Amino acid sequence: MCEKIKQNTEIYPLVIPMKTAIGIRNTWISLAGAIKTDQFFDYQKGRFAIDNPDLIQAFNFIKKLYDLNLVMPGFYDNAKARREFGTGNAAFIFDSSYFPNVLKSKMNLNTDSIQISRPPYPDHKPHGAISNRNTENKIWISSQTKHLKEARLFIEWMTRPGGYYALEYMKRSLGILAFCDHEKYRDQLPFQLIQLIEASEGLKLNDPEPLEKCSDLSKSKAFQAAEEFHPGWEWDVIYKGLFGNENFVSLVNELTKKKNNVFKKTLLLEKEEGSDISKECYQFPDWKLKKTKSY
Repeated sequence: MCEKIKQNTEIYPLVIPMKTAIGIRNTWISLAGAIKTDQFFDYQKGRFAIDNPDLIQAFNFIKKLYDLNLVMPGFYDNAKARREFGTGNAAFIFDSSYFPNVLKSKMNLNTDSIQISRPPYPDHKPHGAISNRNTENKIWISSQTKHLKEARLFIEWMTRPGGYYALEYMKRSLGILAFCDHEKYRDQLPFQLIQLIEASEGLKLNDPEPLEKCSDLSKSKAFQAAEEFHPGWEWDVIYKGLFGNENFVSLVNELTKKKNNVFKKTLLLEKEEGSDISKECYQFPDWKLKKTKSY
C-alpha cells in the first residue's frame, strides 16, 4: 500500500518524528507489537532481549521503509510530524489514542477525514500484541498523604464507569478507558473513538507481573540497575541502526550482553547480602503470548 501511495500521489506514505531517538517509540510499539511484542524484556526467559529475532525483524521492516523512501525525510519533532499528517502531506502516522484530539484542539486542524485502524500484521504467521502491565497504573496515593480518605474518594469518582470524568474523557476523544463499557455509551462517542475501540480488539496482551510471583521484588535494584546502566539504550541503538550506518545486530548483541550482565551481577550481590530474589522471579516459561481483550 505504501508503495502505491508513493507511485500514485504526491504525498509521503509515512511520517515518523526522529528529531530524537525516543521519537520512534510509537512507531516501534505498533510495528514490533504487531510482530511479537514491543517490550525489550523477555518474560519467558527473564532477560533483556532486543536481540530477539522477531524484534530484529521489526527493525528491518522499519529500515526498509526508509530505504525505499517511504518515510518523509528529515529529523523533525512530534509536533511537525503531526502537522504534516494533519495537513495531508503524509498518509500514515503511528500515534497515541488522543491524537485526533491534539489535531483538533491544539492545532485547529480538521479531523473529519482521519481514519483509525490497527497496525499492519505480518503475512502468513501469527501476530503479536502490545504489552500491557499491571504496574502501568498511573494513579498512586503517597503513603505520606494526610488526606487519604479524600484521595480515595477522588479516585473513586474519577473511575466511575459511567461517571462525568469517564464520559467527558471519551467524548473529547482523549482515548479509551479500561474500566468503561464502551459499547454502553457508543451512541454518545465520537466516530473516531468508535474506530479506536474496534481497532483495539485483541491489540494488547497482559504481561506477567514478577512482583506477584516474588513479593520481595520491590526491594531489589537489579532491574533498575540494568535500565540505568545506559538509559534509553534500546532507542539509541535503533536510531544508530537506522541512520548511523552501524550494524544493528552487532549493536543489539553488545547491548543485551552488557545489560544482562549488570542485571545478573546485581542479583548476585543482593543474594550475598541475604536477598531471596533471583532471576527466576522474572521467568515465566509457561506463559504464552496470548492476546486478551484489554484496553
